[in-house]
Amino acid sequence: MHYGNIKECDIADGPGVRVSLFVSGCRHHCKGCFNPETWDFQYGKPYTEETEEEIIRLLKPDYIQGFTLLGGEPFEPENQGVLIQLLRRIRKAYPKKDIWCYTGYLYDVDLAEGGKVHTRVTDEMLSFIDVLVDGEFVEELKDVTLVFRGSSNQRIIELKSMNEQKRLLRYAAAFFVRFRRCYLTFAWTDRLSCYLTSARTDRLPCYLTFARTDRLSCYLTSARTVRSSGRAAMDAPGTEKDGIPSLPQKTFPT
Repeated sequence: MHYGNIKECDIADGPGVRVSLFVSGCRHHCKGCFNPETWDFQYGKPYTEETEEEIIRLLKPDYIQGFTLLGGEPFEPENQGVLIQLLRRIRKAYPKKDIWCYTGYLYDVDLAEGGKVHTRVTDEMLSFIDVLVDGEFVEELKDVTLVFRGSSNQRIIELKSMNEQKRLLRYAAAFFVRFRRCYLTFAWTDRLSCYLTSARTDRLPCYLTFARTDRLSCYLTSARTVRSSGRAAMDAPGTEKDGIPSLPQKTFPT
């Protein structure tokens, strides 16, 4: 892999002061691209172990908020095998610094399993990225008032928040599979602005309501089973527990 440039103090491609790597190679060839020389996979300098060490060193100061990966196209299959090693090192060395990535490919189409640039390391790459800006630059949709985007079709996707939500819901599913006949309360999240309530499952006789969690810490409240009768119950209707309204009382047969 080649790269066109390393910016030591980038304030344009993500929040705060950042270190940015512009990789070479891109098949999008967007009209009006600000960096067309990086379309060539051989443009710039070869990416070596010394290059990687330099990036790790540049990220060390406390004033550096994070790392941005762009180009060129980081998710070209030829580039993914090299970049996954870099992302692993950055995440291990600086777990509190955020990672942004710009790609012309669509997250839910091209980067998804079966997508045209999905490889064996694509999912792992995405797992290290906190924020993904996806979509080709479209000159007709250019808008200079946009923050961290060039055209209005491009999306800023908070992958870290999405992954936290998925982990929360997987944990919830595992919990009510284990404790079937019970009421659970979890999940209003400030960060995701997602309020899920009164989700009923047909296969499992229980109600799910979602209670507030701070920073997706996933604590469960007001879940209990009445073992002596073999039935599940909850607080009386209209009452609140920890500031959360309860569901109407309901029981299920064993």
